[in-house]
Amino acid sequence: MIPDWGGADATFTLAAIEPPALLLYTSRRGRTELTWCLQVTETGRGSRVHLRLRLGPVKRRRLATHAGGFFDALTISGLAAGLRERLAS
Repeated sequence: MIPDWGGADATFTLAAIEPPALLLYTSRRGRTELTWCLQVTETGRGSRVHLRLRLGPVKRRRLATHAGGFFDALTISGLAAGLRERLAS
């Protein structure tokens, strides 16, 4: 279990790991099930990190799309900054 933002009971559970390329987490927030996948693929000169969040069921799909997109952008920028910092050291 990994603590997450969203309340005292908000956690992620590691559902799958395939070193060095994949981490898959699951969680439940009320009635909504979610998965969060981080996958690394090799490119010609480096690596690319793919992030995918899936939610369901969602009552307000439009809100989830727009607010979720904004929240994801903040999360990803923080994650990218941390990766750059680790690669630089």
